[in-house]
Amino acid sequence: MDGALHHKAMGRPISTRAAETNRLREWRMHLGLTMEQLAELANTTTATIQRLESGARELKVSQLPRFALALGIRPVDLLPGSAKTSTEQRELLEIFDKLDTEEQRRLVRIAATFRGDAPELKKIA
Repeated sequence: MDGALHHKAMGRPISTRAAETNRLREWRMHLGLTMEQLAELANTTTATIQRLESGARELKVSQLPRFALALGIRPVDLLPGSAKTSTEQRELLEIFDKLDTEEQRRLVRIAATFRGDAPELKKIA
């Protein structure tokens, strides 16, 4: 398809760049929103939505929270590759989000031990 993907509903090409840099269109379509509706929810213009979805403009990290809130999703869900999250990864994230800061730190140290990145903890285990 020569550098473009085709959107099923509209038959219009989506730039490969947009598909690789953000999942804004995917989420908007999944939720049944028009560009105009998303623009209103995110307090921006339809032209901005068009540029972000086409890849003409890159979705900046600073914009992720605004669009995620408008779509009712997590900011990370707008990043490429987030659709590839396994069930186990999602379960771990849900557990992690429910922990307080100190518990999160401990869990990270435990995970580092499994990877072999924390030799000082191997003595404890």
